[in-house]
Amino acid sequence: MTWGAGPVVLAWEMAKATFRLYKAAILCVLRGIAGRPGRDTPRIQSAIDLLAAEQSTGGRRKGTKTSSLKSRSFPPDDVERMLRYLKEANLRSRWAEPTILAIHVLLLTGVRPSELASLRVVSSAPGYAFVTFGNAKTSNGRGNGETRSIELRDLTDMQLNALACWPEVLAHHAGQYTPAAAIRRIALYFRDVARRTLGKRRHYPSLYSLRHQFAANAKASGLSCEEIAALMGHASNVTATRHYGRRARGTQGVKARPLPTEVSRVRQKAKPFNRRSAPNA
Repeated sequence: MTWGAGPVVLAWEMAKATFRLYKAAILCVLRGIAGRPGRDTPRIQSAIDLLAAEQSTGGRRKGTKTSSLKSRSFPPDDVERMLRYLKEANLRSRWAEPTILAIHVLLLTGVRPSELASLRVVSSAPGYAFVTFGNAKTSNGRGNGETRSIELRDLTDMQLNALACWPEVLAHHAGQYTPAAAIRRIALYFRDVARRTLGKRRHYPSLYSLRHQFAANAKASGLSCEEIAALMGHASNVTATRHYGRRARGTQGVKARPLPTEVSRVRQKAKPFNRRSAPNA
């Protein structure tokens, strides 16, 4: 890759697909401002031409940052090993109990870790809870509404307690941490515990891995693509199918169910045209 007057050798750390995504985003912004009054249009156009000519040659097949290094599953054996450690560490660390609760809530609901800040238990009864969350990704039509609701049935007392206590965890730390900051601290503590308890491995789970595992469990439980999309806040019925946990890594028994009104809002992704399946003229 070369930029400016002379060649610059970049140590590629991103995947080719990631480079193409960033490139398209930057080109979109540049083209949007190129014709505005007061802008140096020739110089901006030169930058557009230069960037448009760049190729992803030299990029990695997989990136070396963020999700590429994280596990996309969190099997029951790993869950139990981490929970055992966290229960023993509860007297030593202020973050052990919040992390235990976060694990239970995330496996139950499949929400993004950042969405834990907006959890509201609207109603509950023995074995039952009705909860709401704010959708974290709603720009450009990506989210299935600003909020989503989930019905949870056949819950154990421990699971009900985790849901009920979670808002109290955030309130307890409110004097020192915002909800988002508290969740980040829990994520960091989770990461350290995973490396301490799961042995040496290439990919370690993160809090987000529980969302992948929820998707795998939902698939193994026989939920439809539309139901899974509604539960996870996706606008399209194929997002979870293509990018989230595999059915083979899931376990049956997901207790979450979406509202029918939210399922009905999920977009049906059009199937690509297949000439072989077209009727004869």
